[in-house]
Amino acid sequence: MSQKVPQTITTWYVDPDAEGRMADGHAPIWRRLVDLIVERDLSQKCVLDFGCNRTLLRA
Repeated sequence: MSQKVPQTITTWYVDPDAEGRMADGHAPIWRRLVDLIVERDLSQKCVLDFGCNRTLLRA
């Protein structure tokens, strides 16, 4: 009963132009959220960037 798990979720945008427009539309919201972070220097921290279309662990 082993099922292959898809590597991507096909219901999200797959068009790079649509991805860019979505990112541009969300940028002001993310900038405001970042402005609310008390810590100013995250250079010694690990940041998990868990976006709806990309996941990246920055260390």
